[in-house]
Amino acid sequence: MSFLNFEMYDHIDKEKAIKSLVGDNLKGILIVLPKEEYIEKEEFLSKIMSSVKIEVNQDCCTLPVEDGDVVIISQLFGKKEINNVLVFGLDTKQIGLNYDAPLYKPIKIIGRMFITGHSLYHLDKNENKQDKLKLWNTLKAIFLESENR
Repeated sequence: MSFLNFEMYDHIDKEKAIKSLVGDNLKGILIVLPKEEYIEKEEFLSKIMSSVKIEVNQDCCTLPVEDGDVVIISQLFGKKEINNVLVFGLDTKQIGLNYDAPLYKPIKIIGRMFITGHSLYHLDKNENKQDKLKLWNTLKAIFLESENR
């Protein structure tokens, strides 16, 4: 019998998370996704981001998350300059946020813009064109239209 009406998560150490970050982060963009997808869909991720003039390895830092790990990403904010957070294929609770994020709707939390989306596996399938379009419109609004303001 449990007296808690919520799930408890064990999170990985902040230093382990920092060591797991990949990329130069020149534009302050954190991409968080399952490690398996990072390995298998890295080229697809690069294609998505280059459509809004972002080079993943130079402009972003990517955090591949092991299956079952929970990362408290707010702990990374003091260690890295992060203005935008893109989350693909993970529940927000897995990144230390206790809210249900609407997909492809930017939300400002802790002074940063968060965007959550489907997994890269889902987005890479041709039958999911509507979701790709939603992602494109969101990324365009944040990264291209903000350049022109």
